[in-house]
Amino acid sequence: MSYFFGWLIDGVNAMEGSGWRMGRIDVVSADPQLRRFASETLQVWARDVRVFRSADELLASPSYDTADCIVADVALPGKSGLALQDTLTCAPHFVPFVFLTRHTDVSTVVQAVKAGAIDFLVWAEPTRRTANGAKTRVDNASHDFDLQAQLITAVSTAMARRHKLLELARERNELLAHFALLTPRERQVLFHVRNGLLNKQIAHQLAISEKTVKFHRGQLMKKVQAHSVAQLVQLADTITDAQIRPIINA
Repeated sequence: MSYFFGWLIDGVNAMEGSGWRMGRIDVVSADPQLRRFASETLQVWARDVRVFRSADELLASPSYDTADCIVADVALPGKSGLALQDTLTCAPHFVPFVFLTRHTDVSTVVQAVKAGAIDFLVWAEPTRRTANGAKTRVDNASHDFDLQAQLITAVSTAMARRHKLLELARERNELLAHFALLTPRERQVLFHVRNGLLNKQIAHQLAISEKTVKFHRGQLMKKVQAHSVAQLVQLADTITDAQIRPIINA
């Protein structure tokens, strides 16, 4: 196990040296053993791990929606882990979830994964039966080691995904801001360019000269920072119809 944590710390140092930003992880569980297991495992790897006993406690905390990953139990007092996932995985939050729980069923796992959970881990304590038939917990280092490795792998995947989603959202917002600078005439020209019309055809549609079309086309390409017509169309296509329709049809 010492080798594992030595390798882990080396990996953390390497990621920080390469510019990787170690983010915040929030652990949510009413089970004290699960909370301790998750927090102690992740504190070796992450610089900021917060612990909560319920979804409501997390949602009442400062910056509750800016964690890079949430490790949650399914069974929570009040709002369940799945309900918390529904609240925080959608835009504008993009907070990825890893579930860590003692007991579950297939339908719960399916629901969590369909909603975007990175992983669903089950902590089943190793037990043995005593002479009188009762079950008692057995300390099993290899079991904990395997689950620690799975948890860290899942959380690292989750944090990378959040980083990517936030980057895509930032790029889309910048693109929308660029398109918002277009004049009504430039938007009309863009609409026709996007539909594959040539300058001559656009001029006919808008009852203006082809020279004027070229001017507006050049202006709108500067504003959206497109270097070719193909790139212009590609940029326009990266925005959903619901977002771009009010712009190009204005």
